[in-house]
Amino acid sequence: MTTPSAHLNIQITSVDPDPSREGQGGAPLILHTTRGDLRAAYHPSPAPHAGVVWVWGANGGLEGPADGLYARLADQLTAKGITSLRGSWTPWPASPSSRP
Repeated sequence: MTTPSAHLNIQITSVDPDPSREGQGGAPLILHTTRGDLRAAYHPSPAPHAGVVWVWGANGGLEGPADGLYARLADQLTAKGITSLRGSWTPWPASPSSRP
């Protein structure tokens, strides 16, 4: 029998570059996990002292709300020593009209 917490576990098993999203900000990645593949964008700071993970809600995508707020902030924060990882946690397209 599985416990409720077993349904919450996720592990990254490997990471690959995602050449299909080159030029869209950050280093595009595919995170292979125990729950399926996730899209991500990595914004490394040259001298990091902190980090942030950006994940948008129900609409998914990597850009975040407000016309790409997460992407803009991730780029700006690298100069302040903050590395960012933007993640998309939805398995379907970002457009609600194209969802099953």
